[in-house]
Amino acid sequence: MFPLVKGGFEAGDHTEHMWVAEVSWDGSRYRGTLVSDPEWVEDLEAGDPVELAPEQVSDWMVIADEVLLGGYTTLEVRRRLSPADRAAFDGTLPHRIVSDTALLRLP
Repeated sequence: MFPLVKGGFEAGDHTEHMWVAEVSWDGSRYRGTLVSDPEWVEDLEAGDPVELAPEQVSDWMVIADEVLLGGYTTLEVRRRLSPADRAAFDGTLPHRIVSDTALLRLP
């Protein structure tokens, strides 16, 4: 399994939501490695270790048996694409999306 969480990071007046991989939980905070390249958060870059409080988490996903579980924000962005753009997007993913709604368990 490959778990990720998406967290909000403050940058002035903006909150930038970015994906974090290699996630662990210590009972009070999530720790992991930033996957996203920030646009507004200037003191972080992809590959940096980061910490998130539970209230910072805005989404989660797990890749299990090459199938996306969760990933609510990814699915919403995908839903807004044209059929051609959706197919192109799906072709870039290292996993399969088997439903247009978030799965909570494998089919």
